[in-house]
Amino acid sequence: MALAMRPDPVLFSAIIGLIIILPELIIHITKQSQLRSSHRKDRFSLASLWTIILSSIVVAIPFGYYLIPESLYLPLDTWGTVATLTILFVGLFLRCWAIYTLGSFFTVHVAIHQEHKIISKGPYALIRHPSYTGLLLELLALALSYQHALSLGIIMVPAFIMLLIRIQMEERVLREHLGEDYRFYQKQTYVLFPYLY
Repeated sequence: MALAMRPDPVLFSAIIGLIIILPELIIHITKQSQLRSSHRKDRFSLASLWTIILSSIVVAIPFGYYLIPESLYLPLDTWGTVATLTILFVGLFLRCWAIYTLGSFFTVHVAIHQEHKIISKGPYALIRHPSYTGLLLELLALALSYQHALSLGIIMVPAFIMLLIRIQMEERVLREHLGEDYRFYQKQTYVLFPYLY
C-alpha cells in the first residue's frame, strides 16, 4: 500500500533535474565570456566534474525506478516531498546568491582575474564555497527524489568527492595569487558547511 502512495520517481526526478540543469546551462553560457580577462588555472576539471555527476545520475535511475533492492526504499510522503523541494530551492537560492555576490569574479572555470580580491560578504562571510554548497543541496534533492538509498549514495558520494577535488584546486590557486590574505580568510571561514566543515 505504501508503494502506491509514493510520488512517481521518474516524473519527480525529471522535474527536479530540469529545475537544476536549466540555470546551470545559463550560468555556463553567460560566464564563458568573462574568461578573456582572466587566467585559467584548470584543465578539464569542469568537464570531469559534470561527466561524473551526470553519469552518477544516470546510473542511479534504475534503483529508484525499480526499487532494487526494495529493502533500501526511502519513501517520500507529503512532508518528505515538501522537505525535498525545500532543500532544492534553498540550494538554488544559495548558489545564485553566491554567484551574484562574486559578480565578475565568478567563472565556470578555475580562473584568476588581474584585479582579483577576496570577497567576504554575503554567504562568503561564513563559507568559502557557497555555490558548491548550493549545488550539493540541489543534487541531494535530486537524489532524494529517486526514493532509494543506493540512488542517494550513487549520486552524492561521487559529486562530493569531485567537488572536494575542485575546491582543493581552487584554494591552491587562490593561496598562490592572494597569499597570506587568503590564508587568513581560510582560518576565519568554513569550506562548505557552517560549523561542520
